[in-house]
Order: sequence, then structure tokens, then C-alpha cells
Amino acid sequence: HTFLWTVNGDRIRATIDRKDFEQVTEGLREKAKDVIKEAKGKFGGNIDKIVLVGGGSNMPQIKNQVFYAENSMGKVIQHNPSMAIAIGAAKYAQIRWNKLHGNPLSSSTTGITDIATHTYGFCAATSENDDKKMIYCMIHEGTAFNAEGKIIAQTSPNWHAHKEDYDKFFVSLYEVNKNVEKSDWAELTDGKELELSVEIPVPTEYKDRVKNYNVSIEFVLDQNNILRINVYHNNKRVGEGKYKI
Repeated sequence: HTFLWTVNGDRIRATIDRKDFEQVTEGLREKAKDVIKEAKGKFGGNIDKIVLVGGGSNMPQIKNQVFYAENSMGKVIQHNPSMAIAIGAAKYAQIRWNKLHGNPLSSSTTGITDIATHTYGFCAATSENDDKKMIYCMIHEGTAFNAEGKIIAQTSPNWHAHKEDYDKFFVSLYEVNKNVEKSDWAELTDGKELELSVEIPVPTEYKDRVKNYNVSIEFVLDQNNILRINVYHNNKRVGEGKYKI
């Protein structure tokens, strides 16, 4: 994986492979091993289930350490570990409410709803000198994730560049820092450009008539805060990029 970040205006790039990542996170794997050893010493073979909690338990080396530990096969629960703490907090609030008010809340009415915390959109432009650039809002703050843990938004299939004489155009990711409610558009000054710009090459047959090269732009935000941009032409992907929110 390659990581990009900005320090005092300078862009820094670093690449880390699987071997390097496992080496620097070895301490976490050893910590997981110690927890398993302690549990076995305390409870012996009387462990019914092992619940993975927290985003760190999504790491392959942590999963493997738990999965392949002695007598743990078939006992590991790993459904959405990143949300486990929040779900537990909601259940605890339900218990406290019941004790304080004597008005029991049913389990079916107690839970959490994961939502987008910001509004994200894109600015599609062919040149830095375009007279008027706006942010097209795709994912709005407060939008709930679906059952698959995603928020998906897509433009109509006839989006196109508004200049005629370019062989490529760009879709740049923006975070909107102003409450635009459900508006489709935001001023460029109301947004912050993030470090993701997807380049869309225009086929030679559309040269000098870019407006005829229609595309559809898709945003996919998941619960691991990865935002993906996919660009399609005639249902074929012609550009893609992803950004860690």
C-alpha cells in the first residue's frame, strides 16, 4: 500500500508491503496471544464464544492468531467488530434506562445507526482556468449506511466535461464544510479539496467533442471510512480512486 500525506505543504509518500506491516504490528499479535493464553488459564475449556471487538481485530494477523488458537475453531464471532463497542454502549444505555425509569425499552427499539459525518462531493473540470467551478454533492452528512455497511451515490449516465478541446478531464474529491442540507451543489469556497483526483482519459474518437463523451460518477463510502470513486462509460469503468477519510 502507498500512503500520501501533507506536512507543512510538502507531500510525503511512503510504501509499505505486507511483510513490513506484519513486522511493525508484531507487538499487537503477541498481545492477542497473551490474552488468549490468559483466558485459557482462567477458564480452561469452558469458553463458549470469542467476540472480536474494535477495528484492530480486522487485521489478518490478529484474526489468524485468534482463529487458529487451540480449541477456538467455530467459536469466534467477528460480525462488524468496528461497531461492537457502539452496539454495547447502546445496550448498556437501554439497561440503565430500564433501571432508572421502570419503563422497559424493548431490544428491537434499541440500537445504533451509523451515518456519514460529512458531506462529500466532486468538482469535475477540464482546466484550472474554468470560470465557474462548483462542488456536486454526492454523499450528504447524516446519510445512513445500508445493510451492507455502505453509502452509494451515483450521477446520471450523461455527465460530461463542459469544454470541447481536451483529451482528458479530472474528478476531484471535496469535503463540504458548510451545511448544504440536501442541496445537490455547493460553492467551491465552501469545500476543502482532499488528496484524490481521478483522471479520465477521453478516447481519440471523442477528440474535440468531449461533451459527447458521457460518464457516470459513483461514490461508495464504507464503514471503514474508505471512500471510492468509480467512473463509468457505457457501464465500463474508465477511472477509479480511493481515499481514507
